[in-house]
Amino acid sequence: MGINGRSRRRIGSGAIVVVALALALTACTSTPTTTAAPGTTAASTKFVDANAVDLTGAWESKVRHNIIGGNRGEGRETVTISEQKDALFNVSRAIEVQVPAEFEDGQPKTTSATVTGVGVINPDGSITVVKGGDAGRVDAWLTDKDTMEWVYAEGGDEQVVVRQTLKRKSA
Repeated sequence: MGINGRSRRRIGSGAIVVVALALALTACTSTPTTTAAPGTTAASTKFVDANAVDLTGAWESKVRHNIIGGNRGEGRETVTISEQKDALFNVSRAIEVQVPAEFEDGQPKTTSATVTGVGVINPDGSITVVKGGDAGRVDAWLTDKDTMEWVYAEGGDEQVVVRQTLKRKSA
């Protein structure tokens, strides 16, 4: 019996978790919304009209920072986006990577490859590209109509991560 002859009830840990979840969800829904500038895919909480975003053309990076199989390096990349219809498109990537001198007989070595894939403009405005042949994936964002931030990740035995800024080449 508790105070004034009433029985006490203990609040269990389950009730505390429910209250904490409710508070967390309330905080999430009170976040202000932002929108991207027209023709860009910068972070946005509103849906993007993919028909208003033209990604076609050649995009080039001056410096491609990467880690491949634990080894850091740099290189360059040209991404060509073609056959865009609504939010879907084809991708071809011409990649040059310079292997640091200490990993290649004391001499810098440049390797190159061309890979293809497909991509999509997501409802939130971000961009996803998947590479043919393995589980490589790109997450990208337009910061203006001619600049794209590009992050690539690939798992497996020789993990790869890449961060680069691509600029659209003028026609």
